[in-house]
Amino acid sequence: MKAEARAESFLCDDAEVVLIACNTPARTAKGAVQDLRNMGIKAGLFRPITLWPFPVEDLKKAIHGAQRIVVVEASAGQLEDEVRLALSKAGVRQFPEIESVRRMGGVLPQQNEIMTRVLSPKEVLA
Repeated sequence: MKAEARAESFLCDDAEVVLIACNTPARTAKGAVQDLRNMGIKAGLFRPITLWPFPVEDLKKAIHGAQRIVVVEASAGQLEDEVRLALSKAGVRQFPEIESVRRMGGVLPQQNEIMTRVLSPKEVLA
């Protein structure tokens, strides 16, 4: 099963903010990561390719050292639920609070929404 769990990490080695997204929202999130990097913010993208089995070992590497995690999805929180479940089952108890950018009804999260979430204090958007 370990060989079946697949993911892609983009600039996560030194990331202080890790965006987690899959499918189409991952493309938008990748653009946000590039723009954030151009602004001097150490952002990275973790993109699970498989959700079952969830690539939790890759996720643990991607969020190591991160101060923030932002899940970007075109749903009501299913990806965030999978992330939480995978970390819990793997025994990971210490990780940053998970923030999110969600859109539903066929509307995709936009790059400016992702940028606003990352650039704004958590209290303002919570």
